[in-house]
Amino acid sequence: MKMWSPYTLPDCGHTFCQSCLEDWLSSTLAKHVAEHPRYNPNIHIPAHLLHDPRLQAQILALRGPQPGYTCPACRAPVKSRPVEVYALKNVVRTVGRALGESSPRKVLPPRGAGRQGPWDAFFPER
Repeated sequence: MKMWSPYTLPDCGHTFCQSCLEDWLSSTLAKHVAEHPRYNPNIHIPAHLLHDPRLQAQILALRGPQPGYTCPACRAPVKSRPVEVYALKNVVRTVGRALGESSPRKVLPPRGAGRQGPWDAFFPER
């Protein structure tokens, strides 16, 4: 499998293909949901409420425990969304073309579904 969509974990610097990283984070999320059935990552907190550090701490405490994501390579805690590595992506695509391969097409979300990134399920906006 080629690394058509490489992403780096900002917390430790390791890089993985998007699908491998999604699989890893999905298994952690599934374990977390099994242990915490009331976990709801989709609780929206208005940005203006997060300006007060004391209020922010109280709101985050009410959210309950969050999944403990780790790096698949070094097991360092992952607190930030993965970042796409465009330079490596360009190299992989160039080598792939030289070998007669083409990068897979991305599946577009249905119209009206809104913008969703690959990491939204794992790292909801605060």
